[in-house]
Amino acid sequence: SNQMLGHAGNIAVAITLRRPVQIPDAFIINGVQETASAGGEGLMDTLPTNENSVPLGAVFDTATLVEKIEKYGIKATLVPYEENVHGKLECSWIATLSTAKPTLAGEILKALVPSKVTKMLTDEIFDVLVGEAGNSIRGEK
Repeated sequence: SNQMLGHAGNIAVAITLRRPVQIPDAFIINGVQETASAGGEGLMDTLPTNENSVPLGAVFDTATLVEKIEKYGIKATLVPYEENVHGKLECSWIATLSTAKPTLAGEILKALVPSKVTKMLTDEIFDVLVGEAGNSIRGEK
């Protein structure tokens, strides 16, 4: 997801600059971009709202992420997403990621591990898919 790359890039840049990290406690689960920008070129950024997001910890193990950041000697906290705190979050994750040290951004991406609930759901889906694939190979329904 772009959000993972955006988080990794911003966190890696903050670590490099030795700045504390305030992680928006939001993960957009309905990020459909339907509104065209003022110039008509491209779509508007989708920002987190109560309607389109869940807490980051519902998707990722945030304790692991915070622990990883703090291993670099940087204070990290999860904070509720509020535009007046975080400013307007931009979807320019490619630009942010390109300014981060690649190995550091990679380490942060590795720390974005699934939460227990996400892991349980993905394991269940995987098991069903593997079962269906096995049935298909054997010619069963």
